[in-house]
Amino acid sequence: MPYISQKSIQELNDRMDAVAIVSDYVKLDKKGGRFWACCPFHNEKTASFTVNPDLKSYYCFGCNKSGSIINFVMEMDTLTFPEAVELLAKKSSLELIYEKSEGHDSSLDNEKRKNRDELFELYHRISGTFQHILQNNAEAKDANDSLITRSISLEMINRFRLGFSPKDRSWIYNFLIKKGYSKEFLSSSGLFSANYKNISLFSGRLMFPISDRQGRTIAFGGRIIKDSPGSPKYINSPESEIYKKRDNLYGLDLALPEIKKTKTVYLAEGYMDVIALHQAGVENSVAPLGTAFTPDQAKVLKRWADKIIIFFDNDEAGQKAVLSAIQTVKPIGFSCYIVMPPNPAEEKNAKDPSDILQKFGPKALQNHSKSIIFDFEYLLLKAGILYKSGSNGQEYEGKVRALHFLFPYIDLLDSELTRNSCFEAAADSLGILPDAVLEEYRRYISGHKTETITRVKSNDSIQINDELSILLSVAVDYISNKREKIFPNFRKELEIAEIEDHNAKEIYIALEECVRYEEISMDDLLQRISTLELRRFFAEHSSTGEFSANLDKIVTDGIKKIKKKRLKKQQDEIIIKLRTAKKNEEDEPEIIIRELLSEKIRIDNELLKLDQGR
Repeated sequence: MPYISQKSIQELNDRMDAVAIVSDYVKLDKKGGRFWACCPFHNEKTASFTVNPDLKSYYCFGCNKSGSIINFVMEMDTLTFPEAVELLAKKSSLELIYEKSEGHDSSLDNEKRKNRDELFELYHRISGTFQHILQNNAEAKDANDSLITRSISLEMINRFRLGFSPKDRSWIYNFLIKKGYSKEFLSSSGLFSANYKNISLFSGRLMFPISDRQGRTIAFGGRIIKDSPGSPKYINSPESEIYKKRDNLYGLDLALPEIKKTKTVYLAEGYMDVIALHQAGVENSVAPLGTAFTPDQAKVLKRWADKIIIFFDNDEAGQKAVLSAIQTVKPIGFSCYIVMPPNPAEEKNAKDPSDILQKFGPKALQNHSKSIIFDFEYLLLKAGILYKSGSNGQEYEGKVRALHFLFPYIDLLDSELTRNSCFEAAADSLGILPDAVLEEYRRYISGHKTETITRVKSNDSIQINDELSILLSVAVDYISNKREKIFPNFRKELEIAEIEDHNAKEIYIALEECVRYEEISMDDLLQRISTLELRRFFAEHSSTGEFSANLDKIVTDGIKKIKKKRLKKQQDEIIIKLRTAKKNEEDEPEIIIRELLSEKIRIDNELLKLDQGR
């Protein structure tokens, strides 16, 4: 088998600009005669990775990783030596010379390289085909109408190479067979069903090509045009030899120039959100690929950016994802900010960037994207909303819970000065002495971590109650093989705000996220549950079958119990307020007493309806 000649390798080495090549992966700063960056091979906040442009080499003083620039590209892109050389040769416009191999059989390398090249070529061709169908085929009318409704411009349709997959699920297969592709190659391409080799994964969908940072199409996401029961909103390509979710983000190839220029990246939730932000001029915007944002993806972005701005949906699941993203990016060394709505009308009527573009236009979205606060400010606001309010002796407990909500973030900080600033800000926000905050933090890190809301101590500490019981039942039903799931109707009957138990809330939010990303397996649900203890608890109890029997009755009775409990609590609070008002009758206006009585009557009537089964 032929191999790349030594002469070609030497010529490539002479031509290569080491700084330019490495700069495609990490952000380099010149100091002295060398260029420095934070090492891409291990986590660090002080640059110890250096590139020598004369020697065409790199070295890290932190982890001792070293090698040539070709070796660097091999490591970063998980390539073989010939693949890295061919990639760099293409960038350098160098035509390689191949020689016959003596004593070394490189057939495996050649076969792998050939398969990768064929996959790149296939996905490029299919992307162009989908794009042509969207713009020229009457079958794609509904897809085009949906883009117009969403105010997506033709410029963005072309920029992101949006397309449409034909409704005939065998059309793509027949088309590619006619073009000379083998059945064996197509069956492993990731474009077709694993069980039915000639049936496309994508049919009648708006298609989003997913590219690597060189702009090569490596996968697809397909969105249904009109919501239909039983059809997932999005279908995404499976991982393949050229596509690994953890190494890629949607829109990264298009966002990279602006990310490098500004050293800042916007992180959105979905494909449409990224397109909307680019249309609004926020061109350094990317998104995860249909899953939660991962540490590996954060490390990819850290190669070029110092600052990350999170612009997620403003619903419950989106805000939970913000908390998770903060925890993901902070250990990697990002300065992290959160987008907050500058206009209450936008917050109320539009839940994400795509909605804002559609309802208020690109200028409003651009202004919205500039309304940001520091991540700890955001956490202080959330802590205040979630835990600060309280009465009848519960205010102190609420403040302790608020502190324990903040401590995991503070725990990630490696600067004592920054940590102390956070302690002071938390004390001011919650009306607590700074020394008291510090003392509570010491108890938190002492081993037991005495919070009761955000962390669970052990399986034994998780106690079954009405709320947890009903959520376990609904979750077990959700991951079952039943076509009709209980959760869609359950969420209409019982909102998350009505749930008090933190473990039950955790499962509720996990179910919401599974619905959003069309995930239905046990593994998917467990991945959405943030605490190891609750994951184990759910896995253990779901396997016993105890939450599968009499499911409808369990859910109906459970909803009734939860609603009655909430109303009883409100009733008790009204009674206490009435007693206090009557004791101070001379000071309390009569209208307040009448309002309290009116509220009590309303609650009494609601309880009566529940007792009567209405």
